[in-house]
Parts: sequence; C-alpha cells; structure tokens
Amino acid sequence: MASRITLQLMQMMLALVQALFANKAALAMENLALRQQLAVYKRKSLRPRLTDIDRLFWTALKDHFANWADALIIVKPETVVRWHKKRFRKHWARKSKPGRPTIDRQHIEFIKRISGDHPEYGEDRIALELKLKLKPGLP
Repeated sequence: MASRITLQLMQMMLALVQALFANKAALAMENLALRQQLAVYKRKSLRPRLTDIDRLFWTALKDHFANWADALIIVKPETVVRWHKKRFRKHWARKSKPGRPTIDRQHIEFIKRISGDHPEYGEDRIALELKLKLKPGLP
C-alpha cells in the first residue's frame, strides 16, 4: 500500500517537472484535450457516447498535437487512428465520385436547339459552338 502511494507521488512529481519545462502551446493543447474529455463525462448518461464532433476533435488534435495519445483517457489511441483512417477514406470517396460530371441544363438545351436548327452540324461543330458560347467576353 505504501509503495503504491509512493509510486503515485513520484508520478505526480514527474508530471509537475514535465509541466514546468514544457512549452505553453503544448500545455494549452493538453489542457484542451482534457477539458474535452471532461465535457464528455459530464453528459447525463451512464456511459457517455462520443458524437461525431468529439471524433472530429480527436482526429484534428492528432494532426496538430504531438502528445495527443498521452492526454487521451476515454478511448484508446488506436480508436482515434481508426476514426482518422475512416474520415480519410470518406473524404476521398466523396472527392472521387465515379462517372461523368453533370452537364448544365442550359447547355443541354443549347445543344438540342443547335442540332435541331442545323442538322448538318456534327459533334465537332456543335462542341465548337458551345465553346464559343461559353467563352467570356464574346456575345
């Protein structure tokens, strides 16, 4: 029992020495991380659930704070890494949607009108007319 208390006191002393020599930005980030976890614990629930905003906070903190895993208590660091990978996959899946980009309705109507008015125009000529119509500075 006495050795356990001695160990805890030594851990607190070590934390105090680290805090004295750490820079202000690192302390502020760690404080922010700990306050966020306290906010999660204060929610009125037996087992507080993390929201998407909480997950976003931890994935962003992971990128900007070197000792983010040391300040993490409510979940394992591997969980935050998994959230980060999931957000990364979602981001690139959204950015790289398969298929052709959509064509504006007014462009489709213009193509139909030109092809109806000038049946002798081929695809190349219609594409040229469309490009001329869209070029800024031309009437």
